Amino acid sequence: MTSKRRRRRKLGKLRAAILVRFGRGKAEPLDMAEINAAARSKRYSRADLLKGADAMKQLNADVAWARDGAPVGDEIA
Repeated sequence: MTSKRRRRRKLGKLRAAILVRFGRGKAEPLDMAEINAAARSKRYSRADLLKGADAMKQLNADVAWARDGAPVGDEIA
């Protein structure tokens, strides 16, 4: 298979994924302005952003011993 055919197949799969994401059929048009508007429209609240922050504090405390030692082998300090 030539590289041109591979690119077409990848673009076809990408286009299908985008259409599914926007709930469109295969023959329905979809313009870039609509895609860009949808990409910018996602906003997160502060509560969403801080979800799991307490669990991360506990996890960091649990693994602090692993970060305290000197590098071993080829690790970067």
